[in-house]
Amino acid sequence: MYRTMKKKPSLFPLLFSLLALPLFSQDMMILGREDNWGPSSLKNILLKRGWEGHLDLNVMGAVYRPGEYTDLLLPFDEDRLSDETGNYSLEAPAELTAYEYRRGRSAAVLREGFPITVLPGENSLFSGQKEWSDFSLEFQLYPAQLQEGDTVFQWKGLYRRNGELIPQEISCYVSRRRLVWSFRNIFVTRENRDSIFTLTGDALVPRRWNHHLLRYDGTTGLLEYLIDGEPADMTYTTSTGRESGEISQPRLNQDNPTPLLFGQDFTGFIDEIRISRECVQNPLLEDYENRGDFLSPLLDLTYQKSRLQSIEAIDRVPGNSSLYYYFAVSDKKEELEKLRRDFSRNDFSFSESSWTPFSSGESLKEQRGRYLLIGAQLYPDLGEEVSPVISEFRISYLPQLPPVPPLNLQADSLDGTVTISWDYWKNEGMGGFQIYYGDRPGHYFGAGSPLTVGPDERMAVIENLEPRKRWYFSLVALSDSDPPQYSPFSEEVSVRP
Repeated sequence: MYRTMKKKPSLFPLLFSLLALPLFSQDMMILGREDNWGPSSLKNILLKRGWEGHLDLNVMGAVYRPGEYTDLLLPFDEDRLSDETGNYSLEAPAELTAYEYRRGRSAAVLREGFPITVLPGENSLFSGQKEWSDFSLEFQLYPAQLQEGDTVFQWKGLYRRNGELIPQEISCYVSRRRLVWSFRNIFVTRENRDSIFTLTGDALVPRRWNHHLLRYDGTTGLLEYLIDGEPADMTYTTSTGRESGEISQPRLNQDNPTPLLFGQDFTGFIDEIRISRECVQNPLLEDYENRGDFLSPLLDLTYQKSRLQSIEAIDRVPGNSSLYYYFAVSDKKEELEKLRRDFSRNDFSFSESSWTPFSSGESLKEQRGRYLLIGAQLYPDLGEEVSPVISEFRISYLPQLPPVPPLNLQADSLDGTVTISWDYWKNEGMGGFQIYYGDRPGHYFGAGSPLTVGPDERMAVIENLEPRKRWYFSLVALSDSDPPQYSPFSEEVSVRP
């Protein structure tokens, strides 16, 4: 049994308590830079090395996905290494680079003498004897240099006609700094005459990305070559060489499929190779299609009821691009873990009530909690085709530190009761004290131990202790958080009632 009483604190120990270990102490956490954003969740976001050498958040460029008419798709990204249609296989993994690419996260490296060898499967356009109709072949190309005769693409086959072996070939090579497409015996005439069709593009500039599209319309016989969406050359595979006349349709006649070679004699980079069973009218030329969404890992501010001060974003917003920031903070870990799971939903929105919008660097002093999530939406400028960039977040907060132990503990006995008194500076966030006691030093397991008293108490009277036995006492301060934080044990005092 105990009673509490008020006690006027002495000055020195109270000042010591105030200055030595306050309940709040300014702290900062950095997300980004060296930690490479940790286990963040990304939607249409590309991590790209910035000028300081660290990974920045950017909106991912538009990329192709396989569709109904896609025959081959090689994105050359780290998480998309193979033909996404399953119709082809690579003889060996392509060498990738993340320092120079056009779409996605990386591109394939082309070195002279080391082509990317693509093997046709039985369902592909290049599998044995196939009669084609509409088709398209396209890729993004970055020439490190343009040397005469360098070959960008080549496919060769043989078939037997009237006892004679007839070669078939599609090739794309460099001539006078231009790409030339050549089709030998691909477009079959009624009389089975040998045929050669060529298309020549515009002069190219080394060390610059260009989109190359070769397409064929089987209803008109139009074979067309476009660079960056602009027509470079065209011809008709008709008997007249014009829009009228009998159309020669493409056909492969070889018995055994042969590989497609990209960059057999070429130095540079290639990205987003796509073959389609249609005459592509709207190739993907824009850099961006959609916004990007970012969600941080669950950030631990260490202690319950930590006070969030501000979140500063180190970012760049070029042109008419935009950035929008959100956060959620709580002492309940499970609440924020649910928000992280919800982020994977297709209908997820930061506009839900759990999220609070904020501006970089603004004061957030009324927000408290141990766990923090930061979200961002990145909108590119579709006109100038530039993306906003986030380099890092700087989170300033005041962690509610565990209380310091009470000071100047004293124990006095009178008439079979023990009076315990102590000093403590009243701090915001204090939840009270626990008085531990027992009949051995450091062992506080007496009946009724511990006793809890309020944060304003500085004295307590404990009754009904066994007389003439020495009792040992120590105090612990606790915060008002849920669950509370506890200070270390105070000094130990003893008395014999």
